[in-house]
Amino acid sequence: MTKRFYQYFSLFLLVLSIGLGLGLIITQFDNKSTVANTTTRTAVLRDHNNDHYIIRGSINGIPVQFLVDTGATLVTLPSQFFQYVDSSKTSSQYAYTANGRVKLKTATVKSLTLGRIELRNIRVAINPLAHTDMAILGMSALKKLNFCQHGNALTLEKRRHI
Repeated sequence: MTKRFYQYFSLFLLVLSIGLGLGLIITQFDNKSTVANTTTRTAVLRDHNNDHYIIRGSINGIPVQFLVDTGATLVTLPSQFFQYVDSSKTSSQYAYTANGRVKLKTATVKSLTLGRIELRNIRVAINPLAHTDMAILGMSALKKLNFCQHGNALTLEKRRHI
């Protein structure tokens, strides 16, 4: 199989997880973060609702709430965040979803924070069809963390050499 197939397939999975994740559960969340403890290296999140975890953070200094989604390839931002990324360095990619073909913008953000943890140079997708305040915290950021679920707590820990 070709590299292009894998790119399209990855984007398909990303958009599908966005649609399912946001479309089915976003209405269950209020605007409260469920971080029990945070330092510059770790954050402990409490189960918000039905084994979903939310953490407050920021993209390039702009506040946002993230829904943790290990099935998402990229951090995915709602459409209003396009203005906060360097548009001269974006690229467009198409993804196929149950709702049809979607054109996503991809970019690298300089700073993504989760509580007090800061990650640098994170690849993101901007979904023009997502009109919500919640972003998806996908593997493009999570791969820079160690994470472990125990009971109703999810611990995120920044890796030392990333």
